[in-house]
Amino acid sequence: MERTIAATLFAAVMATATAGAATAQTAEPAAKSGATAGEAAGPARAERMQKWSNRLNKRFEADDKNRDGALDRAEVEARLNKAFDRRDKNRDGRRPALTGS
Repeated sequence: MERTIAATLFAAVMATATAGAATAQTAEPAAKSGATAGEAAGPARAERMQKWSNRLNKRFEADDKNRDGALDRAEVEARLNKAFDRRDKNRDGRRPALTGS
């Protein structure tokens, strides 16, 4: 079970990190305004992306306790345990399934 939880958290961390790169490479359609792809994105979007990147970097730096530039299993598990504990309201070691309603 711990391995599954750790693997899930690791996948989420990696998805978050790669989503930023994928989003940064995605250009909004420029044909609507006649502008180039870079101009269509505009400075406001670039600013939002920079803020998001800064937050992600700060989170990574906070989780990288030994400052080696990588997240190891213990660092990922610590992050997962902290997140789980915040959601385990009655402290029984279980969290109910999320519902769609």
